[in-house]
Amino acid sequence: MKSFLLRIGLLVMLVVGMGWDNALAAENENPSFQEINRLLTEEAIKQEIPPEVLKSVAWVESGWRQFLDGKPYISSDGGIGIMQITNKPSYDQTRLKNDVAYNIQVGAEILSGMYGRGDLPKLNGAAKSVIESWYFPVMAYNGTKPVNSPIYQDTDPIQTNEFAYQEKVFKHLSVNLIGERTLARYPFSQSDFTYNKDSTENIKFNKMSYTLMDEVTMSHATFNKGDNVVTTTDKVKFRTTPSTTGDLIETLTKGEILTITGDFAYETSVRENQFVWYPVKTISGVEGYISSAYLTNYMDVTKPEVPKINPISDKDTVITGIAEKNTTVYADVNGQML
Repeated sequence: MKSFLLRIGLLVMLVVGMGWDNALAAENENPSFQEINRLLTEEAIKQEIPPEVLKSVAWVESGWRQFLDGKPYISSDGGIGIMQITNKPSYDQTRLKNDVAYNIQVGAEILSGMYGRGDLPKLNGAAKSVIESWYFPVMAYNGTKPVNSPIYQDTDPIQTNEFAYQEKVFKHLSVNLIGERTLARYPFSQSDFTYNKDSTENIKFNKMSYTLMDEVTMSHATFNKGDNVVTTTDKVKFRTTPSTTGDLIETLTKGEILTITGDFAYETSVRENQFVWYPVKTISGVEGYISSAYLTNYMDVTKPEVPKINPISDKDTVITGIAEKNTTVYADVNGQML
């Protein structure tokens, strides 16, 4: 998997070529929607955060607004600007209020710092480019308080806390940035967390690592020229230009194989799309643009499914579960293969 950092130089060239500038169009006026899209995307890639994650955090925090009614957007709890920065006196407070690019940079640094915390649960073996691996860092960006518990403490059966901050962020991400695909769910149990729901004390995490059985979702920033990708749903619009107003070449079905032919581009119309567009070529050689929301890496859908093995004990004589045909499953007990 190539690092996000490899794309920075190409992105800078793309930005310069399109004539963008980091300066605001007018004092205390929000930049255009796609300028903010660019700022968020570029900073996310620079700090090795999936752009989908940073964009969704910014949306839930402020609706992508740095200014409101001609003034810096400051919420009732003191949150500043597009990333709603609070209690960070080490940063330039004036710039946080007036410089949208700086506000995004600080927010990304804070979120990246949450990913590096050792007191938050991790996703086993997951790279930073895996969207699901940011579940707990996103939670911590808002606070590891009882209100953000992933599940309710006392329901039977277990019920997801849909009002938790991170659930709101990932719901927005799913709908607006990955074509309403379902993100893999953590196998939470109520014993994973200890807290008093009526307290403001932080949650204690009793389980510090998780393995997901469902397919995880890779960031669109991992695609590079020459990569093979696959459409993730039916009725995907294949257009002549990177815009929802571009001429329609054809409609693609789920599973069609395409090749990335260059760097992604931003929406060229005034449409408020939060995804980006990839230039692609079909197997038959037709070239055009596809929304990143409807693409996934070809290798991610062609690799074998991970076997799902039922729990076994020293009294079992048969391993049961679900796996692809001709899969071989081994049991390793204290270093001895059975």
